[in-house]
Amino acid sequence: MQKKILLTACLCFLAGLLGGFFLSRTGTPRAPEGAAFNTPNDQPPADDAAGINLRADFNPQSALIIGANEMVRYHQRTFIEMIQAIGPRTPVIALVNDRDEYNTARELLNRAGVNATNVFYMGIELNSMWVRDYGPIFVSRINQIPYIIDFDYSNVDEDKERWRDNDFPIMFGNIAGLEVRHTPLRLEGGNLLSNGDGLCLTTTALIGRNISRGYSKEQIGVQLRNAFGFDSWVYLQTLEGEATGHVDMFVTFLRRNLALVAKMDPATDPENAALLDEAAALISQQMTSLGRIRVHRIPMPSPKEGNFYSYNNVVFINGRILVPAYSDVPEELQNEAHQLYRKLMPAWTVVPVNADTMVSQRGLLRCCTIAVPAHVDISAMFSNGLLVQ
Repeated sequence: MQKKILLTACLCFLAGLLGGFFLSRTGTPRAPEGAAFNTPNDQPPADDAAGINLRADFNPQSALIIGANEMVRYHQRTFIEMIQAIGPRTPVIALVNDRDEYNTARELLNRAGVNATNVFYMGIELNSMWVRDYGPIFVSRINQIPYIIDFDYSNVDEDKERWRDNDFPIMFGNIAGLEVRHTPLRLEGGNLLSNGDGLCLTTTALIGRNISRGYSKEQIGVQLRNAFGFDSWVYLQTLEGEATGHVDMFVTFLRRNLALVAKMDPATDPENAALLDEAAALISQQMTSLGRIRVHRIPMPSPKEGNFYSYNNVVFINGRILVPAYSDVPEELQNEAHQLYRKLMPAWTVVPVNADTMVSQRGLLRCCTIAVPAHVDISAMFSNGLLVQ
């Protein structure tokens, strides 16, 4: 389906609720497919990416964006525990669709006794809570103001086109006063990991999303380099039966030269156990500015009814690591996973967050959040009346 470039639907319920500011889906139009970097057959010069950097998850942040919309309706315990774990020092931008969700979020946190002085609400109509997958990707370049990379998320769901989600990076950029640049790649943020040192990890799902649109693997690599500044791209096999195909379900960077890769019991899931072993071996061969990557293995229970109980899908937030916790996973295995983070990241506070209701939705903690890096100034958003508490 041809993507709509200009939309006129109202983004913000607060127009009639909290004093009348109104955001509309007009403004910066999207570039036509393929226009951002010419055409698939026209590869830009190699030096287009000089000085570009995509920060890693573990780097400092100025704020955290969270898809509170569906969370406050269906995943209330997870929402409460996440806000509590983040603490009051880091601003949280909670995305809500309507007045009911806004009121519900405030009531949940108040009833739980959570200090929510750092929580600011943005009223915006979205299709889903998976802001990691469709949200803005913040990129820096030497001697330039940071900017946002926008990508094609419009047809990620075979059953419906998520055009509201797809437009969110442009809307956020307009509100924050940040330039938005476009890549024609079709991708999801959950399938993009950076070690902050020029290395990109995805799965082969990224290739499948784009090869049918006329991009070879080599051309996809060029687009990744020019959009995000990556020097190396490693694509790993997707896990068998894992619905998202995302790399953040089984790999986590803790430092530029330190990675956690999931491991499974080959006795219960030999195929995925072998795929994870292959991924760990491949990642351990990659070089960084601090030498070869060191890989540690973190347990992952064998999936149940298509649900993958990942301990890799975590949220880093200024000295804290929010790690999924599950009621129906053996306590010994879960403790091993949580303790591994504490061992490898002793200066960080590791906080388990219940994800029982999330796991059946094929997404976890990282999936519903995206961080604003510390070098990106969005302070104007908190003073221009477009966010409310």
